[in-house]
Amino acid sequence: RRFNPRTYIVPTSITEAQCTTLPAPESEAPFRIVWTGSQSTLVHLESIRPAIEQLGAERPVVLRVVCNAPPQPFRNVTMEFIPWSPAVEPGSLGNAHVGIMPLPDNELTRGKCGLKALQYMAVGRATVVSPVGVNADLIHDGRNGLWASTTEEWVTVLRRLADDPALRHRLAEAGRATIEAEYTARRAAATSAAVVKAHVPQRSARQASAG
Repeated sequence: RRFNPRTYIVPTSITEAQCTTLPAPESEAPFRIVWTGSQSTLVHLESIRPAIEQLGAERPVVLRVVCNAPPQPFRNVTMEFIPWSPAVEPGSLGNAHVGIMPLPDNELTRGKCGLKALQYMAVGRATVVSPVGVNADLIHDGRNGLWASTTEEWVTVLRRLADDPALRHRLAEAGRATIEAEYTARRAAATSAAVVKAHVPQRSARQASAG
């Protein structure tokens, strides 16, 4: 907008195939955490390794990683590695109590789109994010998800969610409502079309018939 005031944002969106509420794990233990991403973003998961390993020392924890490559094993934690594919990703996100999107705060991460968080919310999972870039707009702390930045905050938030199924359920429902209200592919398509129609000269009916 510094260079052109006619600037619009069409946010990353979730398709109908990705937007299916899945049943939560039947058992409260072990506490199941899911992270999805590419090998290039495993470094972001690594940034909260100390927090996950500390939580795993306190209680049984399963970390499910949906990726094209596995991370290094985590101490005190049972690892489930799911090779990524478009077909398996949505269902793989459901078999967890919470979804996580940790990020360091730097120029690159401030430009990320928040897709991981959107995916967790779409399948009905409580979501924890680092409030970096768009994540701070997508997740309203305590309303439709939770924020965590430091190792201590990540441990505290994950511990709180592990101990409080009602909180997980409330955040998951609010997150799903956020997706339906603001982040569906249908809504994004309509927004894109409106922007184009507003700025492309429309032919008159006479011009259309002559053409």
